[in-house]
Amino acid sequence: MESKTNPWASVVVKTQNGDSTQLATRWENTKTILYLVRRFGCAYCQHQGSVIMELKHALDKAGVNCNYVAVGGGTKWASDKFKFGTPWEGEILLDATHATHKAMKLQRFSVWQAMRRYYLSHKTLQFSKGLYDRFKHSDFVGDAMQSGGVFVLGPGTNSAVEYSFIEAEGSADAVCDVFAMYKLITGRDLSQEEYRTIHEECLKAHTQAMNRQLSNPPASLSSISTDNSNNAQQNTGNKSTDKGPAYAAVAMSPHDHHGNMGNNGSSGGSLTSNNNNEQQLSQQSEQPGSSSSSSSKEKENVAITIRSREENENDTLLV
Repeated sequence: MESKTNPWASVVVKTQNGDSTQLATRWENTKTILYLVRRFGCAYCQHQGSVIMELKHALDKAGVNCNYVAVGGGTKWASDKFKFGTPWEGEILLDATHATHKAMKLQRFSVWQAMRRYYLSHKTLQFSKGLYDRFKHSDFVGDAMQSGGVFVLGPGTNSAVEYSFIEAEGSADAVCDVFAMYKLITGRDLSQEEYRTIHEECLKAHTQAMNRQLSNPPASLSSISTDNSNNAQQNTGNKSTDKGPAYAAVAMSPHDHHGNMGNNGSSGGSLTSNNNNEQQLSQQSEQPGSSSSSSSKEKENVAITIRSREENENDTLLV
């Protein structure tokens, strides 16, 4: 993979405590996975964050130490929702001007591009239902026009970017390639079985964490209730039957996004979790004629609020 020039040597961001800090110091001495978050409350972004955390667990098992840094243009409250909702085990930095995103020239979507990307695809709408069920702290707050990406670089503040995943270059449900990143960092392949075990462990831990947080929210998220997830489901046309701790939603893995083989030797499947936290491989397929009315209703339920940048520094699109 061709390396890219590191554009963040002089970028200054803020910690969650509000202190200014130079971003490049994060990879001065350590290999770093840098995640430029599109929007902290975005369920797609929390899903991408969870995939990076699966990579972290794989690298931890291999005895490889890396830094994990997420940067986004939101408030501390929004970043805490990302921290607890993912859950994100690395550092979170705030960048109100999206200087980090601009430095890499990451695309800003137009209203039409965002609509087409997130709402005019039946596959994406079906995928988003699973995300809203799984990521209970997701919301529709913030600047959804900015795209994000995942990068590997370091050590050395001016080191080249060795791996890059540019969100806008793929479909809405695409995520970074855990297998390619693992091999780049460790020099060996991550087997399908190794990954599947890690994925299932992380999914189970995430389910347990969400249950604890929804029954006893962290202090910084005290205003969050289960009503938030219910509202998200309504906005996406998702009617969930709440049966306690289950996340019967689709929990996609990098297997699904990169065409890798599942348990039964087929590709394009998805891992789902039931009440007993068991994982099974299910094929994602669109049944002709069976979902047109549902898809139409989902599109009708889409609510969009656009404010001009002259009135508000953040355009808002509810995705």
